[in-house]
Amino acid sequence: MDNVLYFDFEISRNSKKIQDIGAIHHGLEFHKNNISDFFKFSENSEYACGHNIFNHDLKYLYDQIGNHLFFKRQFIDTLLISALLFADKPYHRLVKDYHILDDQPYANDPLYDSKLSKQLLEDEINKFGELPELLKNIYFKLLGGHKRFKGFFSLIHRNDSFND
Repeated sequence: MDNVLYFDFEISRNSKKIQDIGAIHHGLEFHKNNISDFFKFSENSEYACGHNIFNHDLKYLYDQIGNHLFFKRQFIDTLLISALLFADKPYHRLVKDYHILDDQPYANDPLYDSKLSKQLLEDEINKFGELPELLKNIYFKLLGGHKRFKGFFSLIHRNDSFND
């Protein structure tokens, strides 16, 4: 899945501006607060994946910079896919176990969160692969064209994880 960029933004509570960016792409890591550098880092990605990106990261990015080529790629929100495929779980937030080792238990690390999103997407793809073909096709027919699910179904279809 070299064509997937995993990313996370930390947003200032007061200014509502992006204050830290973490990303992974092609095995490389990005961690700084520079949107222009982030766009260069993400240039060759076809998909962009993160956790709760539709209601959080993409909203603040759009508010800060407006329409940009970055928005032309397909997006995968692991929060939405988690709720769909792991419906028996009571919550779907990222488990940030690095807080246990951190002196600042409420500080977030967007690079590490990008890594968690990558792992969660891999788990979601594996879980989808375990579903009966009929259920896979039902999910695809119902959600495959929806803006918030289209990226996921495009990615797994391209990787031959299921058949129409």
